[in-house]
Amino acid sequence: MNTAHKLLSCLLLSLLAAVVNAQEAGESTAPTELDALQPTWWEHYEGTADEVQPRVAAFFEIVEAETGNLQAANQDVAQSVIEAVRDNFTAYLALLGQSEPKPQAVPEAAISYSLDELLGLARDSREAGSRAAEEQLEVEREQRILEGASRRRDQAFKDYVGAAEGDARIVAALRLVRARSSQAARCD
Repeated sequence: MNTAHKLLSCLLLSLLAAVVNAQEAGESTAPTELDALQPTWWEHYEGTADEVQPRVAAFFEIVEAETGNLQAANQDVAQSVIEAVRDNFTAYLALLGQSEPKPQAVPEAAISYSLDELLGLARDSREAGSRAAEEQLEVEREQRILEGASRRRDQAFKDYVGAAEGDARIVAALRLVRARSSQAARCD
């Protein structure tokens, strides 16, 4: 019976540990060092503009501290990448602050129409079809841009993972942040 209690206790402790680990895995943790970004680091920057704004400010504090120790040539590169990241986060925060467009209501159909009303409806229908075709072209263009941004982000991640420790890894991390924040500024 003593062995059964031990086995049951071990099983309960294992389940509790699994639950705690699952909860921790679901939580977004702030990136604290550029050379130790986790695969889910971007999740920390998802949310409302009010939630994300202080996280972005904290990120730039970390970045300023870490890039201050870089070699002079790498500091110049880092500063140009940081400026692009600032611009991307500014655009991203503006997107987060926007409200979703509301769909337009379609008026109810009348029982009968005059000839002028029918001609007006036909004109409105042609214009709506033309606008829809233009919007479809814009969507396809944006999808191509997003695919390109995704490829650049994936390549930046590969470069980050393969970068040597030190300045090269920090610069690669900044480029990864630039690629991901650029992507977010376009579509999030």
